[in-house]
Amino acid sequence: MRICRLGWLFATVSFFTLGNSIAVGHPNVIEAYGDSLTAGFLSGTSLTAPPPNRGVTADDLSISKLLHDMLLYRITGDTSLLVPEHWPQLAWPQVLSELEQTSSHAISVHNEAISGAEIKDLMGQVQGAPVNRRKTQAFFYIGHNDLCNTSMTPDEQAQSYYEQYAAALQYWDQNHQNSEAILVPLLDLSRVFTLLDGYVWYKGPEATYDCDFSWTRLFPYCPSYLPMYKKGELPGYVQPRVEAMNQELHTLAEQMEEKSTGSNHFSVLDHVYDQQFSPDYFAVDCYHLSAVGQQTIATTFKTLLDAQGGHL
Repeated sequence: MRICRLGWLFATVSFFTLGNSIAVGHPNVIEAYGDSLTAGFLSGTSLTAPPPNRGVTADDLSISKLLHDMLLYRITGDTSLLVPEHWPQLAWPQVLSELEQTSSHAISVHNEAISGAEIKDLMGQVQGAPVNRRKTQAFFYIGHNDLCNTSMTPDEQAQSYYEQYAAALQYWDQNHQNSEAILVPLLDLSRVFTLLDGYVWYKGPEATYDCDFSWTRLFPYCPSYLPMYKKGELPGYVQPRVEAMNQELHTLAEQMEEKSTGSNHFSVLDHVYDQQFSPDYFAVDCYHLSAVGQQTIATTFKTLLDAQGGHL
């Protein structure tokens, strides 16, 4: 998933290991690896409370400025135009750290996520993270960008995903001790299109904007998805790939749990998307997470981890 400014995304439900680490074995560091969902792209915007629609010269956030910057980015490829649209302070890693820390125990956050990242970029994120030998909860949430316009079969994509993910986890394992790696499953993205199809998020005397407009004009993550969705082809394309890739996450967690060289633990956070989605979870591109979405996912992670108990 690509970029964000004040947005949040998906919902709540089940992570796999960690829980009572909050109560009895506080982590010293939260590490996060992934793409724009974790980087906080557009998390400063919301479908249910959109920014005003005023001139592009305004210094603060406006619909007109977003449209201008996103169009210019698509023409020039200048990623500096996207930097202001990131709000890591609203992203779920920061929110989770605030939920977990106590008055006597501060938690550092290392958010290494990069908008637009694919699984091939995970190793670079892990290698580029600060040296850290402290007790750590590391979250890995990546792979959605790999789904766009791939010619691989679901099995081929899952195998490639596994190989590159495994290499990054092995590197992480060699550089951490007595810590925990939590692998977050991928979402069936067709659910977002089904929920937000035709949703009008801004209506004024000068313009009306709905999610079809956002998916085609306001920084579309993957332009091919909308026509596929309209033809009823998107679930059949996305679902088999997501299911195969998520299965590989379970295989990876089991294998790494057995062979960790640093007494680290590995788990998958299942059932994260069991809850119904709501429009207020999403940013104005109808894809990334709003602040509400980021808060929701952080709260879900904590609740599930508390319920599961943990190793820290």
